[in-house]
Amino acid sequence: MTLFEVRDVLKASGPATAAAIALRGKITLVEAEILLEHWVRRGKAAEVDGGCHTGGLCKTCGGCSSSKLRWFQWTAAEEPVSV
Repeated sequence: MTLFEVRDVLKASGPATAAAIALRGKITLVEAEILLEHWVRRGKAAEVDGGCHTGGLCKTCGGCSSSKLRWFQWTAAEEPVSV
């Protein structure tokens, strides 16, 4: 998986964990964390709270293992294409 594939996954699917990226890209967890941290350092992605798959509907924020994971989200705005 490349940096740009990680970018595309985050843009398309929203918040994701390093483990989810690793599984999707068939890479190790450490490799996924390195790729995600690159985008965070560049200011294009950010670590976000929670990432609960229920959207907060269960009302037990912090009560499940998903809330303890590091979630990453693409935050950079689309750059205009000049012609």
